[in-house]
Amino acid sequence: MSLGILATLFMYSAVITWQAAGSTEAAPPAEPVMLTLQGDTLVYRGEINADAVARVADLLVQQPGVAGLAIDSPGGSIDAGMDLGELVRQHGLDVEVMGSGCASSCANYVFAAADRKSIKPGALVIWHGSAIQKGFDDLDSAPGTSVVEDGPAQPNIFQRWYARHVVQKMLRQYVKRIRHRQADFYRELGIDARVTVIGQDLGCKCNWTLLPADMAAFGIEHVQAPPAYGMPGYSNSSNWSLIRLADHPDYLQKTRK
Repeated sequence: MSLGILATLFMYSAVITWQAAGSTEAAPPAEPVMLTLQGDTLVYRGEINADAVARVADLLVQQPGVAGLAIDSPGGSIDAGMDLGELVRQHGLDVEVMGSGCASSCANYVFAAADRKSIKPGALVIWHGSAIQKGFDDLDSAPGTSVVEDGPAQPNIFQRWYARHVVQKMLRQYVKRIRHRQADFYRELGIDARVTVIGQDLGCKCNWTLLPADMAAFGIEHVQAPPAYGMPGYSNSSNWSLIRLADHPDYLQKTRK
């Protein structure tokens, strides 16, 4: 296999990894994940990835007295997010959202997996999509695929064919698998997966959070948050919106198309 083909395959793999977190933009360089123990709490700062989650699993074996996970994360891949969420559930960890907050796969799978959850003042739990979002499997228009056609080094005919047929088949298999895994994950937790797509369903081109009472309506219960959570001026960040179920009283009664 030529270096050009390997580069094409790597590009597609990177696209699907970032798209899995619900983003429609190119992924920025990942910062190192910081893991520290503070008493009986494991503190996690950074992107959710397989290597960091493996370190968490090892620490939980070595430190069986860990009772909580404090996290500040922009998210990561779907698989790594569910892996970390499963560790939270298996070890009965409480989850505390700190710093800037818990977004994307962190909100989808880690925050959701804890029985008891708390949000520190100024921190946010942010959703913006998941494996069931509309267009997630529209691989022909996936972000970054134009590089195959318009990249600085024009691919040859075989490279185009390989990207079009072999790589896209792999990505479709990935989408099918990850959707099944996500469905099983939420079914076991008793959570309505539409919490991850309500903003898109309502036409909000935004990142969103919900009031704790509305989180509970989707099955994400036992959330402690500051009284002003989600209110104007709550956070210094402006890259989010508050969606209220009270403004969309029929949403949970409708069947998603």
